[in-house]
Amino acid sequence: MPRGAAGEVLSDPTRLHMMNVLAKGSDMACSATYEGLGVTKTNASRHLRILREAGLVWRSQRGRQLYVRLRRAELEQRFPGHLQGILTNTDDGSAVSQ
Repeated sequence: MPRGAAGEVLSDPTRLHMMNVLAKGSDMACSATYEGLGVTKTNASRHLRILREAGLVWRSQRGRQLYVRLRRAELEQRFPGHLQGILTNTDDGSAVSQ
């Protein structure tokens, strides 16, 4: 995925917030990623789909529950320092440690 594509996908504040939530942990239930976002489940699912299709997150299913995780290692390998730079410069001003 070219840097421009990732930047375009992350230009949406909801998706950027989701990436920050995912960067703070490992696998997370999809439902947990949008709690507190103030968006509908349908809207949150759409944002997660866009992140997945852009190659930024990975989704798996365990039983009936869907889980999502940030593809940190793959992204860091392809774009060294780029992901951390995006997550560090968010609207909330918080840095996400690795």
